[in-house]
Amino acid sequence: MIQTDKYAIDEVQNFDFNPEDGLVRLEPAREYIEDDMYNTILEKMPVFCVDWLICCKGRYLLLKRTQQPLKGDFWLIGGRLQKDETIDEAAYRLQGREIGRYCGKGTPVGFSNYFFPKVEDARATHTPAVSFLVEVEEEFVPNLDDTEDEYIWTDKLPLEYVNQTVFFTNPPHYEGTV
Repeated sequence: MIQTDKYAIDEVQNFDFNPEDGLVRLEPAREYIEDDMYNTILEKMPVFCVDWLICCKGRYLLLKRTQQPLKGDFWLIGGRLQKDETIDEAAYRLQGREIGRYCGKGTPVGFSNYFFPKVEDARATHTPAVSFLVEVEEEFVPNLDDTEDEYIWTDKLPLEYVNQTVFFTNPPHYEGTV
């Protein structure tokens, strides 16, 4: 489900966010890469991602992943940046898909060059990523998609995120790792 000031939609597959209008029906704007070609690309080069640390009064929203890499681990909201997609567009698309709402683009806080274990069903195991910190006024219950099955608000950050991120300034305050 996607919830905005204007919309409450249960079926989110054919909708996306737009900064001017809120929620809009998707037209096939970006070319789909077939699985065989995508797997070949993953063998040859990294996939660039964008992550968001959504924070409310020192507590971070983390989602428990249902897919590799990091299946079963709590992680940030985010995903791959599509060709010709701006960071703003990715924020609307990925936050809308993963938590059912847009919380903002935020402020850049770090760059990661993730190397994840090569395990069965892991597609992207090398994912450079930029992360943004987004402050929200109140904790909320996210509407999760099928790539996550739980969420927590915590003062801890994922260990792999802390270990593999170069923070632009001081790292966000946290009380340990999950």
